[in-house]
Amino acid sequence: MDCTQPGPARTELLLRAVEALLIVGKHSAVADYQGELERAPSSPWRDYVLGYQLLLAGDTDRATALLRAALGALERGEPAPAGAPADLRARIAAQLGVLGVVLLSYPQMLEYGTAAVAAGSDDAAVRGLAWVARTLGMTLAGDGAKAVALLADAGEPDSASGLEGLAARGIIRLWTDDLAAAERDLLDLFRRCARGEALRTSQAVGFLAEVEYRRGRLSEAVRFADLAVDNARDNDRYWDYPVLHALAVFPHAARAEWDQANYHARESEAMAELIAAPAFLAYAAGATATIAQARGDAERFLAAAERIEAAYDSREPGTHLLGPARADALVRLGRVDEAAESLAKFLAGPAARGRKSARMAASRVAAEIASARGDHVRATRECERGRGLALEIGLPLEVARVELTAARCLLARDDRRLAERALRAAHQGFLAIDAIAYAQLAEGLAAEWDMRLDDVLAGLAPRERQIAILVGKGRTTPQIARELGISGKTVEAQRRTAYHKLNVRSAADLRRLLDSANPSLA
Repeated sequence: MDCTQPGPARTELLLRAVEALLIVGKHSAVADYQGELERAPSSPWRDYVLGYQLLLAGDTDRATALLRAALGALERGEPAPAGAPADLRARIAAQLGVLGVVLLSYPQMLEYGTAAVAAGSDDAAVRGLAWVARTLGMTLAGDGAKAVALLADAGEPDSASGLEGLAARGIIRLWTDDLAAAERDLLDLFRRCARGEALRTSQAVGFLAEVEYRRGRLSEAVRFADLAVDNARDNDRYWDYPVLHALAVFPHAARAEWDQANYHARESEAMAELIAAPAFLAYAAGATATIAQARGDAERFLAAAERIEAAYDSREPGTHLLGPARADALVRLGRVDEAAESLAKFLAGPAARGRKSARMAASRVAAEIASARGDHVRATRECERGRGLALEIGLPLEVARVELTAARCLLARDDRRLAERALRAAHQGFLAIDAIAYAQLAEGLAAEWDMRLDDVLAGLAPRERQIAILVGKGRTTPQIARELGISGKTVEAQRRTAYHKLNVRSAADLRRLLDSANPSLA
């Protein structure tokens, strides 16, 4: 292109080259051409390409104006310039749909995503973006089930949504609490990306890290999260930075890897402020909130929660596990009436559609509020509900966090024996998944309350400990295999090793050992 003289031929070549680089995420490679794009004659094609570039540069206002002007010109019958792609209408609508995702505008996602799908395109990348905008818009507006149904054939050879649709379906399943299916989709996409099939590797891997985090596989979550950030960096995907760095914070913070967690939070914050789009600001605030939560810093947690609320109003609360974050922080600060008011708004708003993860988080906070008000019966009931939901979804970190809440509630009603049992259960749950930050919170409470956290499982490896605890709770091998996402043979092998280390011969022996040293584990 640099050898082509100025004129229509060079402009056509410029538009084709810049769009191709933008599609594969090489935004830095086209920065030098922005001035030439600005000077090129205005047309639907030029406005589309320039709008696309400005979108990835974070100038969402100008990008929106240019893309809407381009689409409006086509709708008025203005002809596209010679050489423009035949599916220009679909390309413009797809980018407007993507803008809706970034701006958290569900009507815009649905309107333009649907329009892009209807316009049609022979380009798999364009079709994929159209379907992503349409289905994510549906999900964030509260209709994830319909979105998953529309993506039933995603990733298949003749699928209209293609691999982008497979990524969208995996993310939607993550948000709607179907963790096993989400893992299947995103692992499939990850493997296919490794063979060079897909373009957007980093986002898929980042959300796969979140799946592993939610399932309590923190080492795998760290591996995938760091890989996603590295992939984005290697491919100049600056647009992915706010989300991917935020996702990397989750497992690092849970494992008390504070240097890494703080680094990723700073990077997410810096890029979110640079782009200043609501979705990115929400993710960056969520990263800060996650660190504050893992450190037990209620003041910082409250500040981050208020930033999340200012940027984020999704009707699909499963998009994160912070749930009623503001209410959670307020009750920990002793501002009980404010917490109750904030929780009521959450239950009437994001949680109204019954998402299990949202109800789980709400029950844990409701238990804290009830306990602070002296309603110990309700506090116990809410803890039981929250624990049951966390087990049903398969969220081991959240199960242990509910146990920690139960310990506080039981101590508040002066039942030290049961409070100590619950605290031990929480501590063991955290250690079983290597959630060191939360284990340290439990240890701090044990010291404050003068309680013991004897650990008869100290000699076991993390997976052996996890299996031993579940055996002690009466789980069968198939149940453990499903809960941990491993094979029955692996469960049996780890179980035999644990028995040998503990000098027991049966599940009954193990339960007696656990009950004698720590009744809450049996």
